[in-house]
Amino acid sequence: EAGAARARLGDFGGGATVRLSIGLAVYPAHAATRQGLIDAADRAMYQAKQEQAGTAVYGPILVPTVAD
Repeated sequence: EAGAARARLGDFGGGATVRLSIGLAVYPAHAATRQGLIDAADRAMYQAKQEQAGTAVYGPILVPTVAD
């Protein structure tokens, strides 16, 4: 869990905050090939980063023109 990772890293007394962003893609719903899944998960990860949500699942709303 992102909160747990943040808490553990904060125990060292430094002032850094670490945030995790995870993108999810599922075979075969989001892509039919290995590279297609990697690309879809990558797009979802960047969406999670942009929204500072922590996680995002790939979907047509993220990139409506992807045909993989």
